[in-house]
Amino acid sequence: MALLLSACALILLFSHVSCVHVLLGDSVTFNLTKCQRGGGAELVHRLKDDSTRVVATLINGVWQPGPEYRDRMDGIGSVILNNADMNDNGLYEFTYNRDLLHLIQVDVLIPYEVSVTAGETAPLPCHAVTSGESVQSFLWEKDGESVLQLPSGDISYGTDFNGSRVSVSSDWHRRGDLTLTVKEAEPKDEGVYYCSLNKRSSRGNPAVVRLRVGDIIPGPRDSTPPPPPPPPLPPASSLCPLWIAITVVVTSLIVAPSAAVFVWRLKDRRCPEACKHHDRRGSDDEESLNTKEQQEEKELITKRRNVDCVDNEGD
Repeated sequence: MALLLSACALILLFSHVSCVHVLLGDSVTFNLTKCQRGGGAELVHRLKDDSTRVVATLINGVWQPGPEYRDRMDGIGSVILNNADMNDNGLYEFTYNRDLLHLIQVDVLIPYEVSVTAGETAPLPCHAVTSGESVQSFLWEKDGESVLQLPSGDISYGTDFNGSRVSVSSDWHRRGDLTLTVKEAEPKDEGVYYCSLNKRSSRGNPAVVRLRVGDIIPGPRDSTPPPPPPPPLPPASSLCPLWIAITVVVTSLIVAPSAAVFVWRLKDRRCPEACKHHDRRGSDDEESLNTKEQQEEKELITKRRNVDCVDNEGD
């Protein structure tokens, strides 16, 4: 994320000036501690066109919201604006009886979201123009506490961090890359990190990164019980008769149909010869029968002729 020129750099020359950084959608708190018991105190927002907008007015020790902030303001001793938006950027003036007491610069920042699982490495991006610039220091902080900073050439670390867990690139100045690397992220590392770069001429508006560290998700548990082990194989001595029986049955199933087909074809081949022989024998029997009948008929005719001849001789 690129560092932008902050309006804070323009107003740091004035006394009683403070800068407030707030994330988009969060609440911004104005700690206005003076003149809490009286009246005449006012907080106004000066817009870029130099017009003003009343944020709150102190009446009898109670801050009353302005017309455009009635649905967003909380607090009695302080002014709290809920759900900050980009139009809340800018300079706020705290006055008492029209006298300027304090200036507050509000910067609404859009965080870059980084999500990792516990134990993973989390890169928090931050980039700035460093070439040809006189960089005095840069700072990474979390919840107002230092994480890593370079004040005068030597990198130092915050209380809860050390060089084995957080680091930046060794050539950050040449590349303008101030990305913070958090190794083996833990749930306590979760939060909002700010990266700011201070130059001799100006101070950059911080880049902001929100780190979320999730718990390690265990793999799904298989509730299905494992299948039972296969039954043990019988000993080799009992397998031999079984295999012999199986071989005989299979061989019978294969050979029996083939043998039946072979017998049928052999019978069909011999049948024409037998039938031919049978037909020839029948014809011979018929011829012999006809010859015998004719002989008997001839003998009967001869006998009749002989009888007739005898009769004629008697006459």
